[in-house]
Amino acid sequence: MSRSKRKVTSHLIESKSLDIIRNKIPSYWTIREYKPDYGLDLSIEVFEAVRDNSLYETLGEHFFVQVKGTEHISMGKKPIYFENNIEKGMLHTRKKAKYKNIDVVKFSIETDELYTIERMSASIPVMLFVVDIINEEIYFVCLNDYIDKVIIPHEPNYWDKATKTIYIPASNKIDDKGIKVLLFYSKRPKLYSFFIKAEYQRNELEYINDENLADIYPYFVDKILRYDIWSLKDIWPLMETYYFNLIKLKNENTLLDFQQITSNRDVNNTDKEWTTPYSNLEFTEYDSIFNMCIRKLWNGLAGISHVYEEDCREWFLPTYFSVIITE
Repeated sequence: MSRSKRKVTSHLIESKSLDIIRNKIPSYWTIREYKPDYGLDLSIEVFEAVRDNSLYETLGEHFFVQVKGTEHISMGKKPIYFENNIEKGMLHTRKKAKYKNIDVVKFSIETDELYTIERMSASIPVMLFVVDIINEEIYFVCLNDYIDKVIIPHEPNYWDKATKTIYIPASNKIDDKGIKVLLFYSKRPKLYSFFIKAEYQRNELEYINDENLADIYPYFVDKILRYDIWSLKDIWPLMETYYFNLIKLKNENTLLDFQQITSNRDVNNTDKEWTTPYSNLEFTEYDSIFNMCIRKLWNGLAGISHVYEEDCREWFLPTYFSVIITE
């Protein structure tokens, strides 16, 4: 007997998963599906509301999504162990001391999909969305970071197995807080571009004499403030500190550190001892301290990338560091 085309359960789960994703993320974000997909199911473009929510403009930010829908979400506990900085050595051979158990969602994923994402590197985030289609919840984790910070330090040859179980902290849900987290990830390409610019400027200041410093740093300030990353100051206090200093330098031609150092000094003091490796001329104590504070600021701006690599990329992962900073 002839039969017509049939719809299998997996297609229904896929369709339901996409419906839930559309309902959970802001309606003015744009979702694009990949057909056929090779490990990436969606790309999401981030928009923001303008004109009292009557108009929306793109932020020029995107992230990829791998969607895994299920009718049988697997919840459990994962032991977390005391660990040193995972960027400074492999962990799979170290003796472990248990710290605590955390609630997680467990999902098995093919390792060839993970290896594809590893080859993409970390510059554009790839999020795993595990969609509980019964309770209409979405659990997320950044796969680039999970591979780099969780899998490789413990199991560098993970691809020797066909599948790998991913443990997503149960608190990683797409809700109001989760949307802010996705916004944080979506800015990653902009952050990486900022890191390069900050390091470039810091390095250039190493070859600029104090006599010429005042001619160049205002331009550097304007360039660095143009980067569309400073909204992160609302969720990353370090960014707020540097943003405040850059604005103060631009508008008031001073810095917080400089004000603290010189608060009890004679600003008109002239001291011929105040020559530095960056100057051929003699400067007042006041001017020399100001120049040193300028260079200190850019050393700090260049160092933000180190904090991001060691700390921020471990946020929202099932790791010791991530757990202790959220307690």
